[in-house]
Amino acid sequence: MADAIAESRIEPPPAPPQRAGTVRTATILAGASVTMFIGGLLGQYAAARRGAEDWPGVDIPNVAAAMALITLLMSSVTVQWGVSALRAGDRRNLYVASGLTLVLAAAFVNALAFVWSTMGVEVASDFGTAFYTVTGAYVVLLAGAAVALAVITLRALAGEFTPRDSELVQAGAALWHFTVGAFVLVWFVVFLLEGTNL
Repeated sequence: MADAIAESRIEPPPAPPQRAGTVRTATILAGASVTMFIGGLLGQYAAARRGAEDWPGVDIPNVAAAMALITLLMSSVTVQWGVSALRAGDRRNLYVASGLTLVLAAAFVNALAFVWSTMGVEVASDFGTAFYTVTGAYVVLLAGAAVALAVITLRALAGEFTPRDSELVQAGAALWHFTVGAFVLVWFVVFLLEGTNL
């Protein structure tokens, strides 16, 4: 009887193969959405600036803002170092690069918080609302990219990725590059064009 039951079990069909490029396509769409979101916020910032009667001449500490930008650009280099290390089969450098990228992201947030505290802009003003909306939303985007990178790093520590199976690591790096590129736009429009303290 037991043999008859065992023979009558239906095996589930095999899982369909994953289509090549799915992760890459999702990353491109995520990067495009980051770019459009930041572009929309910068458009809102420009419209607020144009329509405001009391737009102040703000004293932005451009040196600190530039250091924040440089820190974030360095994190883009370290995340790419991690991808190159994985392709070469060097897991130790992948771990170091991923950890250093997250440390640089935290240093960027610290530098941006310093800029915010140095400026002392009221949130209720036209400039303050536009400024904190753009920069605060960017920090939220960066935090999301950092969480994605941290998850990828933890999966790498578990030994999930190999030089031949590195698509998710490459996608995480591409998302990070999109996010860093978005801050270059924010820095140019909000900090460089508004700043008076060089």
